Amino acid sequence: MDKKICVIGAGRWGKNHIKTFHELGCLGGIVDNNEDALPGFQKQYPEVTTFSDFRDAVKDSFDAFTVATPAETHFEIAKVILNHEKHVLVEKPITLKAKEARLLKELAEEKGVNLMVGHLLLFHPAIRKIKALIEAGKIGKLEYIYSNRLN
Repeated sequence: MDKKICVIGAGRWGKNHIKTFHELGCLGGIVDNNEDALPGFQKQYPEVTTFSDFRDAVKDSFDAFTVATPAETHFEIAKVILNHEKHVLVEKPITLKAKEARLLKELAEEKGVNLMVGHLLLFHPAIRKIKALIEAGKIGKLEYIYSNRLN
C-alpha cells in the first residue's frame, strides 16, 4: 500500500520536504496559504492535491503530514493533525513553549500516532562521533558545546 504525505508550508524548508517526498513517491498534498504559489506547485506536481488551508487537507485521506510553517503556528497545526489521528513531523522547533510540546506528546500517545520533530543533524556522522566520544568518557566532563553548520 502506498503511503501519501502532505506537506504544510511550501516555503524554504517546505520545498525541501516536497522535493524529497516527491522523489520517494509518497508526496500526496501541498498546503500553502499563498494561493498565488499553488498553481506553480500544481503544474510541477500534477498528481498532487493542493490546498490553501491545512484544515481542508487534514480531512483528506493522507497518511501523515509534515509541518514546515513559521514556528509560532506549529502547536495549533500539529494539534489539529493529531486530533485527526494522523502522524506528523514538525520542523524544529516543535513549539515555542515546552508545555505545548508536552501537550502534543500526550495527545499523540492518546491518539496512537507518531509525533516527530525534524532534527537532521542528529544523524550527521560528526555529531554521532562526538556523542560516542562523550559516552565513552574520552573527552572528560562536557560543560558546553558549540557548533556552526557551514556549507
